[in-house]
Amino acid sequence: MFQMTRIKSYNRLIIGLIVTEVVIRQFVPIGGVILMGILSLVLFILIKKIYGGKFHKPNMESVIPLFMLFLLCVIQFITSGPQIKAIIQAWILFFSLFCFSNYNITFISSIKKGAYIISLLGAVSILSLNGFSVMSSNMRDEMLIDKGMLTIWFSLTLCFSFIDSMVKGIKNFSTLIFVFILLVNLVVVQSKTCILAFVIFLGFFIVLSKQQIRKRLLRYMIPLLIVYGVLIFSNPTEYIPHTFIVALNQVVGSDVIPVYTDKFDMGTYDSRELIDIYCTKLFLENPIVGIGLGNYELLPMLPTGVTECENTYFDLLVNGGLLYGAPVIYILFITLVRNVKLIWKSTNIVEYYYILGILISMIVSFRYNDFLNISVFMFIGSCYYFCKKNRDLSTFQQLDS
Repeated sequence: MFQMTRIKSYNRLIIGLIVTEVVIRQFVPIGGVILMGILSLVLFILIKKIYGGKFHKPNMESVIPLFMLFLLCVIQFITSGPQIKAIIQAWILFFSLFCFSNYNITFISSIKKGAYIISLLGAVSILSLNGFSVMSSNMRDEMLIDKGMLTIWFSLTLCFSFIDSMVKGIKNFSTLIFVFILLVNLVVVQSKTCILAFVIFLGFFIVLSKQQIRKRLLRYMIPLLIVYGVLIFSNPTEYIPHTFIVALNQVVGSDVIPVYTDKFDMGTYDSRELIDIYCTKLFLENPIVGIGLGNYELLPMLPTGVTECENTYFDLLVNGGLLYGAPVIYILFITLVRNVKLIWKSTNIVEYYYILGILISMIVSFRYNDFLNISVFMFIGSCYYFCKKNRDLSTFQQLDS
């Protein structure tokens, strides 16, 4: 009981660290790896304080990523000359994944609180920039939080607040957060990745939740969908965000919805197909150990001016091959499988749905942006821990309580 009290108090500090790490990147000229190193050191000190230095034996599944990274570094030092900064980053990320996979450090509810705080800070900062109607390059430079990271935090917040709305009814604070963040994303940020992640989560939620929850969901969703559907049918260019129209037309291959204005700033969206083809070629040429950690951005013949893969899976697989990418992908998907099984057995545990939202947000966001970030790997490890050590259910809330 005393240890649980200590973990609760340390979780407040962890939330503060995560929020600070996200915000400080925009204002303090500290390299990302240095910032990650400082944060990981503080987190390790917390682990020692919580467990008193008495670390239990880790499960072998969580040791494999560290072993494969060690093997990768040995081979790359001999063959491809990896970048020291990228090596340090890889060890920080994998060590965080290892620690949070084995020790009860961060509550899932703390991840939710962090997501709410960061998303609201990001949304308010965007709306304060003279009411821009569409995300643009000059606006992105002035934002409090980077748009890529804001995408994943918005996705997490939509999933968390939606779950709370279904559990507690729509007359609660989480419902206001859900509506606010959804509107900010649709009207201003226009992140297609965020919406895609939430839609996929919604599909899982409908299938896995109890009948009474599904009935509640449909009671509110059907009227909203009918009204919005009528509005879209009457004037699609007015009620569908512009970047969503452009994306839809590109996926279909023709202008199913006419675009009457020039394209707004689409960032790297238009070039991602070229980047994907190029990264696939690089991976197939070096499938086991990759081209060397950190070497992608140094390549002289990149297909675009973008020095990142714009895809976390390719960040891992291109720079480090299967030795680097396979462990992360495996832990992500094995945790998702275990989580779905746990929900199927115990549909009334709300934290299992939180974990589902985290995992789907990560899996989808990884496809469309770079998220080699310490908080992301912390969250993956925490989800893995709770799905592997599901005896900790006494600390969880009940979905139908």
